[in-house]
Amino acid sequence: MPIAVVGGGVTGLFTALVLQQRGYQVTVFDTTTRPHSADYGLCLSPAAQLTPLLCGLVDFTQALLTAGLSQSETLFFDADSIDGNTEESSSGLITPLQIRSSMLLGLLRSSLQPQTIIPDVVLQGVHQQRGRIELEFAGRRGWQGELLNAADGLHSRTLDLLEVERPLIDLGQRFWRALADDGSVLRGGVFHRYGSHDTLRLTAFDVGPDPCGCEQTHWCLFVASPAVRRSERLESVTQRSFPPGALQGLPESIVQMIQLTDPSSITTGRIMDAEPLDQLVYGNVALFGDAAHPMAPTQARGVSSGFEDAVVLADSLDRHRHGLEAALGDFQQRRLPVVKQQQRLSRQEQEVA
Repeated sequence: MPIAVVGGGVTGLFTALVLQQRGYQVTVFDTTTRPHSADYGLCLSPAAQLTPLLCGLVDFTQALLTAGLSQSETLFFDADSIDGNTEESSSGLITPLQIRSSMLLGLLRSSLQPQTIIPDVVLQGVHQQRGRIELEFAGRRGWQGELLNAADGLHSRTLDLLEVERPLIDLGQRFWRALADDGSVLRGGVFHRYGSHDTLRLTAFDVGPDPCGCEQTHWCLFVASPAVRRSERLESVTQRSFPPGALQGLPESIVQMIQLTDPSSITTGRIMDAEPLDQLVYGNVALFGDAAHPMAPTQARGVSSGFEDAVVLADSLDRHRHGLEAALGDFQQRRLPVVKQQQRLSRQEQEVA
């Protein structure tokens, strides 16, 4: 069965890896318009670490655990204790894994079969007829097959072409994030969270050395900001300067680390999600990850939820080897109530973060 995955991010590549492991013929069309070199840190939950292991990707899981740093401790600094008093979280059997996004993407790419990924394509059309799908791309011939997995992110081009209405909701918060050269502030897998019981101001965590051996820390600054209209969004996410007072009250060592970060490496955007969709399947198109169920990043559920999408689809295809319609129906029935609940919980937690 020829299967296409649109989107060369973490969810799209993991989907391709799981399907290839099950014996399916997969092509990934990477529609990313911004360079993957905009590196940042990811904090993978225990669920995100266990999912590839439980579906048989042992080598990938071992490489993932080797590349990342196990979170050694999580320190919460509230508005009254930024000067030094901290509260340490309890550790579990499996701790979160801290890893740079470029490292995770590199591991996924290297685990795929050669020539799986077709880079730098622009999707222009999705046509379905008699159980077949045809994709049109700018400047190249199209693709034909039986199943399209859309994992092309928050601003999904696939959804637009399918004419699916899924307006994004601005949650009234803006973020700036980057990797900073840091050999002393956060080391040994430490995770810091600054704020109060109802306001998240900053997260920062150790991601270990870069390929050149320079120790680095991921930081992400959050600032309350009035929700913007769609026409204003482009300007709002391209300005890298911080608003006045954004760093006030944070420890001097953290402020200095942020101020010394290369401005060209800082990315910025707004915290957004969307109301849950009523379906995840449109004909022979299945929606995955942020294209299907975008969530605020506060609880770090995005990666694990995308991984789970991939595994459930692969299981459904295996259950219904000779009936794609039944397989996609099974996938939707199993995933839709789960992701709707995850989106609701994420929205609730964002409102008090």
